[in-house]
Amino acid sequence: MGLCSSRLPPETLPSTEIDRLCSETQLSREEIESWYEHFTHCYPTGKLIKPEFISYYKKFRHEDKLTNKKVIKNLFNTFDLNEDKKMNFYEFILATVTIMDDSKYEKLRSIF
Repeated sequence: MGLCSSRLPPETLPSTEIDRLCSETQLSREEIESWYEHFTHCYPTGKLIKPEFISYYKKFRHEDKLTNKKVIKNLFNTFDLNEDKKMNFYEFILATVTIMDDSKYEKLRSIF
């Protein structure tokens, strides 16, 4: 997860939110907390915008300029659940679980 270099201290994610994310993503509490710490270091406002997500996606997936930006933008739009043109941690972790290298079945299961 070393995709950013900010050194800002993370805020605490409420336990109820961790439980909800564990249930919806099948990630452990420790994994959720680790992702949250990473997210708050990289995006101290608690949100990331579409260009930041495109950059994150390419780094996370180790893809170059040939990656289809339209596909990544559609992924962003799909997980921008409140349609505010920004991705909060909840939306971010759902998108991240989807782009992880799991089977298609596991990806679909984590979404639905």
